[in-house]
Amino acid sequence: QFMAFGFLVGGARMKHGVKAPATTRNEIFERYFRVHMNTLENVPLFLPLLWLFAAAWGDTWAGIFGGAWVAGRFLYAWGYYRAVSLRLCGFGISSSAALLMLAACLYAVVAAL
Repeated sequence: QFMAFGFLVGGARMKHGVKAPATTRNEIFERYFRVHMNTLENVPLFLPLLWLFAAAWGDTWAGIFGGAWVAGRFLYAWGYYRAVSLRLCGFGISSSAALLMLAACLYAVVAAL
């Protein structure tokens, strides 16, 4: 997903004439760039959390919540590409999945004590 978003940034850069290393001057390009960068900002939280969640609750539940996070990121991107205000649904889904995994991991730690 992250690589796909990166390729889309490259395509948007060419389509809208934003020459590297510039990241501004075209609002549509900036949306593609922000989707990619926002996903990059979230991956370091998501991956360790997913691994911890899988260790505590099992692979099936980790797959469900991880899939929800990935689906949320796609909805976030789809919405953001169209209008900034449309990104919120996908953001809510991916954020909720991550927060629920965090809460479940914290519960597992407290229960183990």
